[in-house]
Amino acid sequence: MLARMITTNLRAEGELRLRYEDISQEGRIRLEALTSSVGVVWRVIGKEPSAREIYKQGIIAILVRFDIEGTSGPFAVERSLCVTGSSDLGHVVDAAGAVSHLLLDISTELHGPAGRTNLPPPDNAGTTVLAGRVHARHVFTRPFGPPEARKVLSIGPESWVPPARRDWTAASALLELPPGARWLSDAFTLDPVPLVLGSVHTDSNQHVNSLVYPRFFEDAVLRALHEAGRPRTVHAQRTSVGYRKPAFAGDVLRLAIRLFDAPAGLGAVGAFADAGDRDLAHARVCVRTFLG
Repeated sequence: MLARMITTNLRAEGELRLRYEDISQEGRIRLEALTSSVGVVWRVIGKEPSAREIYKQGIIAILVRFDIEGTSGPFAVERSLCVTGSSDLGHVVDAAGAVSHLLLDISTELHGPAGRTNLPPPDNAGTTVLAGRVHARHVFTRPFGPPEARKVLSIGPESWVPPARRDWTAASALLELPPGARWLSDAFTLDPVPLVLGSVHTDSNQHVNSLVYPRFFEDAVLRALHEAGRPRTVHAQRTSVGYRKPAFAGDVLRLAIRLFDAPAGLGAVGAFADAGDRDLAHARVCVRTFLG
């Protein structure tokens, strides 16, 4: 019965109000602010009867990948962004063809009127332009259940599996050199500032919030650019974050970082790993960003 209730594709529309700190001096919207658009879709999902039933079973969709892309704008803080979004369910199989993950993918697109805050308006002021796109991939799990019951391979008594088959990309794939780019150093270097995690970094899922990592990473990239004698008046234009393993309040992570030069400009990759762990394949979180 539950399987017949589950909607595999949902559509949503909404509004995203901007804060003063969401927009840079050039009028660009910070990528972190764009991720709030995913909540527009989540609010529609939360109204589904099947979603409430799944939650009662202790099953939650946990974020494992963010792909965020912004535009140059400019935008003004006084005007909201229009959000259109969708959700999609799917599954992944392992090498033997058995189901290994159940996925929830959420995609959003944001548009808003061009403008500037406290500065003369641009020539196209008021024209609706693209502000950004976000893709958020989640895996269904029972995070608060016993270890042997946390992995979710089907839903409900009917053992329902979303029919769409999806590819799986490991978080560590983000550490590879992008096509057409070249490394600016011979190896990864350790950022001098450790990521000391406290309760302030956590959320209701009882682990470190997903946005802590791109915030810290962008700060570290600026330090690396400074050390390399590169321009620092740049923004993250496109960022991907892969989450392999959560971190918790009290943990201390170190970031290994490496800069690259791509046809479109500078970029960086990074891996957040436990202090002393030099195997980046075991990193908890991996990030790749393109700057402009």
